Amino acid sequence: MDIQLNYRIALSKFRLSNHRLNIELGRYNNVLKENCICNVCQQLNNTNVIDCEYHAFFKCAKYNTVRQMYLFNWYIHGTEAQYFYALLFIQNTKHYKKCIFVYVSTYECY
Repeated sequence: MDIQLNYRIALSKFRLSNHRLNIELGRYNNVLKENCICNVCQQLNNTNVIDCEYHAFFKCAKYNTVRQMYLFNWYIHGTEAQYFYALLFIQNTKHYKKCIFVYVSTYECY
């Protein structure tokens, strides 16, 4: 399978909430949203932050290295919702590094 195809599939699955973040796992197990906390941030910072897509992309320490490697500077520093949506809704294949970030963070970091 084409490696870029793998990245695009990963991004599509992420858009459809087909991932292993606690927010999605909690939906399947009837866990309240406020109890779907990020285990990494709880252990490192003793904070209870919801482990959602936005948190994984912009805040979670677990993905710092991957984030710095594959996302452009304006994504690393711009953490507003507009950047998150721009990241998820890629129209141009030149921006495949965003797909790599999704692929690596959702499939290789677990």
